[in-house]
Amino acid sequence: METTPFKWLLRLEQPLHISLVILRELISRWCIANQCFWIREFLVPFSLFDVCMTLRLGETSKEVTLEYGDAPFMNRLFNGSEITINSVLAKLRDSDVKKDKNVEDFCRLYIILAFGTFYFPRSSITIKAFPFHLLQNVHNLNMYNWGAVVHNFLIQRLS
Repeated sequence: METTPFKWLLRLEQPLHISLVILRELISRWCIANQCFWIREFLVPFSLFDVCMTLRLGETSKEVTLEYGDAPFMNRLFNGSEITINSVLAKLRDSDVKKDKNVEDFCRLYIILAFGTFYFPRSSITIKAFPFHLLQNVHNLNMYNWGAVVHNFLIQRLS
């Protein structure tokens, strides 16, 4: 996990506290046409750099799209059943996954949980449209432009 772009999530000692008042205010000030926030008479851009710096995600050249990509480890872990936040949590608590021989599966599950709840949250508890195949080799995750895909996801949701 320490070698992935998501290593800082391991260092969270307590849940993040997000002000719903500020979040609602920002959403109400979103300008769809310019992809900026209206703050007084100024348009304040919401850039890829903002996302990369805030979430500590790098900006690299390999593009990521939020499309479903199957991976052998998903079939092994979930046996073709629906992938939900609760099923991922259950697998993380499973003693077999915690054993040293399954460290990569544990990392994959942790990243899937982070994606489903933090980076790409949706109203559904089902984790869909995720490129699971990119998690097949956790050592290659630094090669992908996660900052851009999170930024694009947020822009789509705001617009």
